[in-house]
Amino acid sequence: MTLERFNRLALSIGVEGLDILQNSSLITIVYDSPIVKFFALPLITAGIPVKLIGLIKTTRNEKLIDIPLDPGMSATSYEKALTNFNGPGTPVVGEEARLETYTSSLLLKGSTGIIDCTNSSRSKEIALKYARTNNIGLVSTSVIPGYGKLMFAHPDSDPKEGITMPGFSELEEAVFGEIGQGRILKSGAIATKNIIGMFMAGLAADVIVQYIIGKEECLTEPLFLKFGHGKNIFKPLGNDAPVYLDPRHFKGESILSLGSGAVASNTCFPWSFLPLERMDFLDLGFTKSSNIIRTLLLYNSVNEDKAVASAQRIQSITDQRTLSTGYVEEFTPDWLPERTYSALLDGFDNFYSRGLGYLLGLNTKTPVISASGRHDGFNTQVFVPNKTLCFDCMISLSEKAAEDEAARRESCERELTPQNTWLNMSVGAYAALSLANVLHPEIYGPLINGVVAYDPVIPDRLLMSDRPGVCTYDNGGGMIHKNA
Repeated sequence: MTLERFNRLALSIGVEGLDILQNSSLITIVYDSPIVKFFALPLITAGIPVKLIGLIKTTRNEKLIDIPLDPGMSATSYEKALTNFNGPGTPVVGEEARLETYTSSLLLKGSTGIIDCTNSSRSKEIALKYARTNNIGLVSTSVIPGYGKLMFAHPDSDPKEGITMPGFSELEEAVFGEIGQGRILKSGAIATKNIIGMFMAGLAADVIVQYIIGKEECLTEPLFLKFGHGKNIFKPLGNDAPVYLDPRHFKGESILSLGSGAVASNTCFPWSFLPLERMDFLDLGFTKSSNIIRTLLLYNSVNEDKAVASAQRIQSITDQRTLSTGYVEEFTPDWLPERTYSALLDGFDNFYSRGLGYLLGLNTKTPVISASGRHDGFNTQVFVPNKTLCFDCMISLSEKAAEDEAARRESCERELTPQNTWLNMSVGAYAALSLANVLHPEIYGPLINGVVAYDPVIPDRLLMSDRPGVCTYDNGGGMIHKNA
């Protein structure tokens, strides 16, 4: 694997940090469901050695992105599929086992960090004891359809109550009981768990990597994702009922992805679980080797047009159920789409391009889901005409876009932006969930009217600015903002 492949990650965590992860670490992931793929993918693509410990069978027609898994035990199937995804030399090994006894903790030998993403309190107890005995960090996370929780046990501090996630197994049993009684669709419950698993996987990777490379800002507070509960989305479930996606609500819906880069790829992939009727891509660029570790749709598409490769991948993932076209065109202020869309996705990492996406939404009166990854975090925001504040009301985007364009004109070269591969997965998953709030707020909860962000230097990590107000505008005589 060439150094160029990791150059933007090295800018994020440092060359020394990357060397520690690739040559002096082993992250062990203990699992009991197919969401393990999301925990493994961003690590192995970054060249970080991973061991998978699980004792479940692959499910019927299960895939890693669009790579079919061999029938049988999942640990060996995932090992093979991850190698096919990432290429020869992928540092991954699968162990067909589960943590049931303290003797089984010998499977964790050699780990420099552990991620237990099971819903088993017993598994987490054994992982925790091994982590304490051997002075290493443990990320404990559990996910059910509609809800996820994550905690970190640092070797230098006492683990907090709840780190073994009691009750999650029973919560999931209740969900599948509702499926058995026909109250919810199995496909919707699985899609919801997958997307929340993606979100938690990115956070888990960030927490364990920060610990291994010696960052001081280790996680001290629990993190939550409670889908469908508005501004309480990052709070514990409590007495609230889990909310699940229903694929029937998304039939006939369409998305245009403005760009086919890291965030766009990681947002459009989970939309394929629903699936949407149409998902199109606009991007003039071609895939470089440095794109591979940051995307889920372009893993073997080096030197191919990003937009075309992304469209072909979506069709492959959905077995042609989602229509998809790749437009290899430059996104300019005058560009207009050939058709109308339910929403636009802006996954750009610069204010100028984000400003173009925002203006396209204004001009076509189309909702815009904007998501951006940073080297140490992410932020998202949503604009729905006549229902939310606009991006100028929120962050003065047009002004920042003009400044960005002026700087771009002064320099013929654009510097590489640092990128955190795993947090791209988290911001993509959150942006994917936001589509449900855009299209059906009466079912999936209201939109956050402001910015949602992840910042690793604050204890709570996840934060939002939910503000009152609606912006109306008249684009014929210039922008007019009315915050009511």
